[in-house]
Amino acid sequence: MVVDAAERSVGGWGIEYLGPDGTRLWFGVHRRGLGRKRETVMRFLVIADTRLDGAQARSQIEQYVRNPASGTVTPIGPRQLRGYPAYLEYLRALRTAVLAADPGARVTIVPEVRP
Repeated sequence: MVVDAAERSVGGWGIEYLGPDGTRLWFGVHRRGLGRKRETVMRFLVIADTRLDGAQARSQIEQYVRNPASGTVTPIGPRQLRGYPAYLEYLRALRTAVLAADPGARVTIVPEVRP
């Protein structure tokens, strides 16, 4: 479900599953360029934890590329990150998929950016 929600496009942005790392799943946000060229601008993790009383997952942005036009200034907050709207759209799609599978589930989305 986590991977299926990822294979999507939002405007000129795409989200793709990059692979597992133990209980963590890596994803990338990329900008679609001309032809088949893609520029990955962000990588994030989805970490799943299954317990007897339910499951819990969280996501955090681990790597991002600064906008070359802005020089070397680090974004002040997540909204300045390139590809952030596509990342939020993925989280909303994941929430929808979880609720479709379990209408009684409690889903809270709190995006994190690793400093």
